[in-house]
Amino acid sequence: MTLAPIARIRQKQNGELESVDALITRLGSVKPAERKDAARKLATLGAAVTEPLIDRMRRESRNYRRRRYAAGILAIVDVGSYCYFATHLADPSKWPLMAVVIALCLPVALLNSSSNLQIEGSHLLSQLSDKLAIGPLAEALETRNAWVASPTRALAADALSRLLPQLERDDYDLLNSLQRKHLYRALDHAGLYNIELTAGIVHALGKIGDTDAIAPLNALLRNRYFIGRNSSIEGLALSAIKEIHNRISAEHASSTLVRPSAGVGPDDYLLTPAAEADGVNAKHLLRAVGDISTHEFREEAAAGGARRQAESFSNGRGDVCESSSRSEVDCVVHSRTVR
Repeated sequence: MTLAPIARIRQKQNGELESVDALITRLGSVKPAERKDAARKLATLGAAVTEPLIDRMRRESRNYRRRRYAAGILAIVDVGSYCYFATHLADPSKWPLMAVVIALCLPVALLNSSSNLQIEGSHLLSQLSDKLAIGPLAEALETRNAWVASPTRALAADALSRLLPQLERDDYDLLNSLQRKHLYRALDHAGLYNIELTAGIVHALGKIGDTDAIAPLNALLRNRYFIGRNSSIEGLALSAIKEIHNRISAEHASSTLVRPSAGVGPDDYLLTPAAEADGVNAKHLLRAVGDISTHEFREEAAAGGARRQAESFSNGRGDVCESSSRSEVDCVVHSRTVR
């Protein structure tokens, strides 16, 4: 995917030019007023900001996964410290360890929280009607904010409800494997979201889903409480599973059949007629096994062997074949024995 040219907008306050990249960077500011100002200016650009913002959020997503990995390590240390403290609670000398346990909780919460850029960027993308935003918005369904109750998940769900039904088979590359897993988990918690989002996810998986999408769809069908209250989803899920199976079967068949990739000419065939085939009946070169009897074959071979024997005598090679009625194979073995 190629990035759109960096657009530039004019600030009304001081007349300076500020690039889209700089505005996107300001979305991650610790100052709420600065984030709000940057979001307002980017919103005026509309679709021109989509690709640069998605590219930056892709990098931010990689950083977020690294932060969560570090948070997991700290959480293990924190739990170990707490267990040690709990077993030595009666020892006053160990009480200062409780401060360490509490202190480790703060970085764990911070590292597990989504960045300001991810949150504000998701808000911007939810206002657009571009299918390119589906991947980041799928990740936004699991946005975490350590300090406030963020509306990011609800905004992402509403946007996906509009965008997912627009997906077609050619849109397979719009979501990577991690973003697809976010949609799978959304199906596992279908009752927490609006029914339009669930229907959109089922439709999208029917269009671009692979074998990994079948298990979440089957799990949704087993959710009898949700399906009982929303019977229309059951038919959509069954149709999506059938569509996935049909597409996989068609792709498998196309990959196993041998066929030319383009127009072929006389030189492209594996088997071509011989230039000269003296003594050989051309109609027997390529024939089904049942089309020629063993007797006919031996007669043809014997006739060909007799002709080659006569030629060998005339050429002075001394090849000997005792009987012209013997098969060509017998003649060849006998001539080798004589030599």
